[in-house]
Amino acid sequence: MYAALLSGCLFAAALAPVVPLNAAQSLPPRITWTGLYDELGRPVTMDELRRHKFTYNEFFPDLQDSTDSPTHPVWREQRFYGADGPEPLKKPWHHMKRFHSGSRGARREGLPYYLYHYTTSDAAAQIFESGKLLPSLREGAGDDATEGDGVYFTSIPPWAESDVLLDNNFDGASRRFNKRTEAYIRIEAWRLSPDVEVVRANVRQNGKGPMKGKVREVYIVPGKEALDLSKSCDTLLTTEAEAWVKSNARRKLMRKEADMQHDLEEKRAKLREIQKATYDRMSEETPWIDFSEEYAMLAEEEREAQLRLQRPEDELCLDGCVFSNGEPYVLRSWMYPQNGSSIRWEFKQAPTPSESRPRRKKQCPQSRRSKAK
Repeated sequence: MYAALLSGCLFAAALAPVVPLNAAQSLPPRITWTGLYDELGRPVTMDELRRHKFTYNEFFPDLQDSTDSPTHPVWREQRFYGADGPEPLKKPWHHMKRFHSGSRGARREGLPYYLYHYTTSDAAAQIFESGKLLPSLREGAGDDATEGDGVYFTSIPPWAESDVLLDNNFDGASRRFNKRTEAYIRIEAWRLSPDVEVVRANVRQNGKGPMKGKVREVYIVPGKEALDLSKSCDTLLTTEAEAWVKSNARRKLMRKEADMQHDLEEKRAKLREIQKATYDRMSEETPWIDFSEEYAMLAEEEREAQLRLQRPEDELCLDGCVFSNGEPYVLRSWMYPQNGSSIRWEFKQAPTPSESRPRRKKQCPQSRRSKAK
């Protein structure tokens, strides 16, 4: 019997994985994404929500914490935001459950739905033109690849406080990095191609600064190869407007619009020639009819055509090419025909007074002298 028990223990030991003694220290903490953010744009984790317990109720004994029901007071007492902020969510519990139900996240369980790569506007313009995100490499990259080679992302949304972005992305770096957060590329992590691996970086929890008490949100597509954005189903690129004005993509579209405008004006010119020939023939056949008004209209159309052809190139495609035939042309988007994915380029909009969230003022403690009064 003892032999049988011993053999069973040996068999179980053989099945158990070999784990180093310090493995528990090297593994990242268990953090489950909720799709919720606080007023500063910092992610609210599942563990944080589970700390808000329900008082025991014999009629609903299964309600343990705030994640179990939208009736918990925390959903009314605190303001929660989504990635599209900065307006607070009306039903934050339902917003969270929407991402944790169904099969959309089955392939990317635990990952945020949106991931953001922050950079400068000029660099973002080059990313649009190349369709690739270059990796940060430890060799020669300085502080850009502290967690290994790869393309770096975060789940911190663009409406978050700039100090939060700097603290999360550059670990408390000074504001000289502020320009590197003026533009961003957003991908839908749950809809990435299956061959693209995304892992959470094993970074420490911040002990001070805007991310104090939070584990930094850093995700990596590991490796030394560039990330092909055609493998992202819907990619959004947002920059300052100046980056579009001086981009190669705009120059290509300027040439395309100029060529189309020239072809269109040639067709209109031929149509005017046909109309003029018709008026000439009708004038000979019916000399008592005056066609001076029709000739004047054709002359006016000719002058307008010359003005359109002389339009300076710097005025073309500034914020959207609308061709002379009235048909709009989506200039800041690119489709990848092989898989139906797309990349869109939008401009940053200055927030309106109603959209900007007022900063909380620090309450200065009253002095002893004021209290005595």
